[in-house]
Amino acid sequence: MTEPQAWTLIGVFAAVFLGGMTAMTGFIRMTLRYALSGLGRELAGLRSELRGEVGASGAELRGEIGSLGAELRGEIGSLGAELRGEIGSLGAELRGEIGSLGAELRGENTALRAELRGEIGALRAEMASLRVEVNARFDAMTTRIDHLDGDVAALTKRVMGESTGE
Repeated sequence: MTEPQAWTLIGVFAAVFLGGMTAMTGFIRMTLRYALSGLGRELAGLRSELRGEVGASGAELRGEIGSLGAELRGEIGSLGAELRGEIGSLGAELRGEIGSLGAELRGENTALRAELRGEIGALRAEMASLRVEVNARFDAMTTRIDHLDGDVAALTKRVMGESTGE
């Protein structure tokens, strides 16, 4: 085999090899494109299925939330009514207790006033008797002073009379 024949064979092998690689690359690309389009369709199907399930679950959840909300509003309403009733009864009970306490305090106040008036009356009577006693003692003192005055006058006369030259 001559050199030009060898180069020709090398060129043919290279062309066949490159042609084979090009064909293989085309086949691989077609296979990948087909597999990816199938995968895309499968993903689109899964996406729409998932959207359907999420939509159904969302509707179910909205229904559950709505029913729970209505139930909660009912419970809150009944608790509010119960609390209003309790507060009303406690208010009435407190008003009754305050009324009875007021009556009791008024009674105590009246009793204390009567007792105080009695004590004041007794003090006035005692003060009046002390006044009479003090007045009697002052009268007695006045009488004694008058007697002493007479005695002092007699003594003065006697002392003065003797010293004036008799």
